[in-house]
Amino acid sequence: MALTRAMLLAGNSTQGVTLPGQPQGVTAGTGVSISPTGVLSIDLGPTFNGFIKTNSASAYNNYVWPGSAGTAGQQLQTDGSGGLTWADSDGIPWTAKGQLIVGTGIGLDTLLNVGTDTSVLVANSGSTAGVAWSNALTSAIQLPAGNTSTQRPATPAVGMIRYNTVNNEFEGYSGSPAQWQALGGMPTGGGTDKIFYENGQIITTNYTVGPNENAMTAGSIVVNAGVTVTVSAGSTWTVV
Repeated sequence: MALTRAMLLAGNSTQGVTLPGQPQGVTAGTGVSISPTGVLSIDLGPTFNGFIKTNSASAYNNYVWPGSAGTAGQQLQTDGSGGLTWADSDGIPWTAKGQLIVGTGIGLDTLLNVGTDTSVLVANSGSTAGVAWSNALTSAIQLPAGNTSTQRPATPAVGMIRYNTVNNEFEGYSGSPAQWQALGGMPTGGGTDKIFYENGQIITTNYTVGPNENAMTAGSIVVNAGVTVTVSAGSTWTVV
């Protein structure tokens, strides 16, 4: 059976569930017309905003649609009672290039705006996000510092670097061999002198001079019991 104009306007119990006294479908009004033959027409002129919507939660589809088009990037959000509104993701506008959404607590976040081309992220307790952009590129980065015996990472990963407060040197964890090694010893001396390269006198850990590498140590040197220094093929270790 064809759907008649009367069925569109008033509904018909033979066509499914109806709500007494409520329009069952589309109601003619400003911008919307229904011809005697049942043709639905929508006028997108200045008197109509282009949305077919209801203004009552008791209407047939049980949703109240927003009365505006919202802004680019927004999404529909329900209040759980049939009301729909436009909302930004996580309550914050969608990010632009270089922006970050930073978590500031359980269910909380804030927008970190774009920094300049040379800026870096630094910890900043005065910022809502706890971090901020900084252009202090002439400053320095603080590396972790600690002793050799108890403050090195228990399970080091290749590429880690730190400052050894016992040996007074920077060290890194290498992959072959898998051990902590000094990062390129730097000469020291009084005042601004850079004269002396210093090394220890007791070898406490197994060490391998890599293949086709030469090593030099200032003696005398003591190799602890049970410790082995391996000189690979094609390599030379010189003690002077």
